[in-house]
Amino acid sequence: MTPKVVLTCDETLTSTYRNIPLLDFFGCAPVEKIPSPIYRLLDSQVPHNNGLLSIAPYSLRKIEAALVNGGYPETVVVHASFVTQFINRETRVVGVSAMDPLGLGPVSMMFTNGGRLTAYTKKKFTELIKRLVSYRNAKNYSFKIVVGGPGAWQLVASGDWKAMGIDHIVLGEVDAVAGEIIREIEMGNASEVIRVSRFPSSEEISPIIGPSYKGMVEVMRGCGRNCRYCDPNLRRIRHIPDEVLRKEI
Repeated sequence: MTPKVVLTCDETLTSTYRNIPLLDFFGCAPVEKIPSPIYRLLDSQVPHNNGLLSIAPYSLRKIEAALVNGGYPETVVVHASFVTQFINRETRVVGVSAMDPLGLGPVSMMFTNGGRLTAYTKKKFTELIKRLVSYRNAKNYSFKIVVGGPGAWQLVASGDWKAMGIDHIVLGEVDAVAGEIIREIEMGNASEVIRVSRFPSSEEISPIIGPSYKGMVEVMRGCGRNCRYCDPNLRRIRHIPDEVLRKEI
């Protein structure tokens, strides 16, 4: 099988951090204060099978399921360290899920003195994008680098993403339109910043087809509490059907 779509994320999102409670926030630590040998000592990665993630962040699993059901059964979810092994001339899109790509999340901003220092999340994301761009140039491939996920807004806000070599940013919930987005990118008709304003119904959210990190499942999206300061409240509330939860478990 030749993957037309390769999905990955930076290594801060696939680290188990030795399964130490609360050490998941270690990726927010500043590079300038935490020497790389210390970080590497505490950074233990999830298992993989020759680069294919055996367990993956839930967001990647959701996109994988949406693409497989949306006409791209050859989609693969791979570890960042092995991503180039899955890319060839037939690859059309390399999708990168981002949580905190520029270190602008609240914990990162606290740890890095308001962004004056560099969070490991930013370092690892930047290294991944540079590696993809360098590989594309060296091989003269034409695949598009597409970044989405809850932290993609940081790239749009900064305005630096084009200079990094990223081709498209996707904002919003893409469960119902993931395949359509990839087809538009393939045909060259997609906007550089793709904004998905419609929220998929619970029936349009596909169950994951591979194990998720820490056995995560999604019981609901959105919220009905009407808290003005909370991002999930900006999304319509949807409860995932019991049969979908059983499939994912």
